[in-house]
Amino acid sequence: MTADWQLHQLNELEWDAEESASLVPNLSMMASETAPAYVVSGTRDVPDGDDGFEAATGAEVGSPLEEALAGLDAAIDRLGSVQLVEESEQVLADAVGRVHHLMGRLMGQQLRVVERADAREVYRGDGAVTCASWLRGRNRMDYREAAAMADAARRLRRLPRLRGVLEGGAVSWSHVTAVTSGMVPRRAEAIATVEDTLVDLALEGTPSDVRRAVRHVADIVDADGTDTPPLLQTGPDERRWFSLSRGLDGLWQPAGALDCLAGEALKTLLDAYETPDPPDTPVLRRRSKGQRQADALDAVARRLLDAGDAPVVQSNKPHILAVVDIATLVGADAAATRSPRLRFGGTIDPAEARRLAEGAKITAVLTLGPWRPVNVGRTQRTLPGWLRPVLEAVHGHCRGPDCDRPISWTQAHHEQAWAAGGDTDLGATIPLCQAHHTMVTTGRWQVELDTSTGACTWTSASGRSRRTHPPPP
Repeated sequence: MTADWQLHQLNELEWDAEESASLVPNLSMMASETAPAYVVSGTRDVPDGDDGFEAATGAEVGSPLEEALAGLDAAIDRLGSVQLVEESEQVLADAVGRVHHLMGRLMGQQLRVVERADAREVYRGDGAVTCASWLRGRNRMDYREAAAMADAARRLRRLPRLRGVLEGGAVSWSHVTAVTSGMVPRRAEAIATVEDTLVDLALEGTPSDVRRAVRHVADIVDADGTDTPPLLQTGPDERRWFSLSRGLDGLWQPAGALDCLAGEALKTLLDAYETPDPPDTPVLRRRSKGQRQADALDAVARRLLDAGDAPVVQSNKPHILAVVDIATLVGADAAATRSPRLRFGGTIDPAEARRLAEGAKITAVLTLGPWRPVNVGRTQRTLPGWLRPVLEAVHGHCRGPDCDRPISWTQAHHEQAWAAGGDTDLGATIPLCQAHHTMVTTGRWQVELDTSTGACTWTSASGRSRRTHPPPP
């Protein structure tokens, strides 16, 4: 039977929480009775760079884990010293499969270590708030990759067989995430119930095959259409997500999945703001459907900002924010100490910054040098609203270790407490989210801002030290 035919058999299944075992025999049709095609019985240089840690924080010297990792390092060094040009084609062909198998085993061990670190909240010792943000900061990972790893390590607690075959090298990381990425709370029980069948499929199929199987389980458990319980009863769809990231070419790239009502609302707005090209537009200048929709989204965003209907954030109406050296604004670009920069979009051309400022299309934060402090003394305990954009322009987000929570989620922390005579001084004010502010006020960590560089030095009660850096000037 083909995989397509096997998957087709799931269409007639219905989910009942009390009769979940009925999924097993039906899903079993998707897995072949044949064994996997390939079964194996079973001091490097670290790049220089400031990762925010003052000193190495590895495992204790002489511990079983440290000794095992040292042995693994030595084995990889030995593999790297092999002259592959001298090996036969057959040996190279076999090695491709074996290295892939070993990578699966190593990923299994990485998830095992991450799971224990997460369960023991090791990340809190480095001042991080979540395991995912800690992984991102420590290993220089993208947040999505770090979150997927933390989620997989946590969710494999309910999937012991899948964890076992990964640690044995029989499946890959992609097979695992094909299952764990679908284990949102509403579907976790159903996926755990059919774990054996999904593992059987993973042992001989591709990650895409496994993802398709998981989607079928999801359709059975949480079918779309009129059978879906009302939103008021179920709450927001756990599958929803949205991201807006800036590409290397400077263009913003949206991605995500919206629930039916959010998607309908956005589509309605885009259709309302989409305008046709004038009849006399030259053929080569006519916009595509995608370009007209992009222009419509731009119009929606600008209309909302200009109308002043957006929520007040930290005593300010949101607007496009740019940090511009005063030398740039007067045309003396050579004397500027920093390039003009948008709040989220990074650096822009000096001429573009002047054009935007002249047209009053942005809120410009003028600087004289990169870290010139602003002080209002003790006339106010809290940072005045007109300085909030400056705080955001300078720091970008929460300055806690491994944290990127937005300024709107933070409070302005005084390095020297107001009650102890501290001034409301931009050069001694640090935006901290609630979790990191609590770490400071309870004495677990101390934080100090270097106004010459913008770096924050965090020191724990035990003497551990971390550094966090602001956005580049």
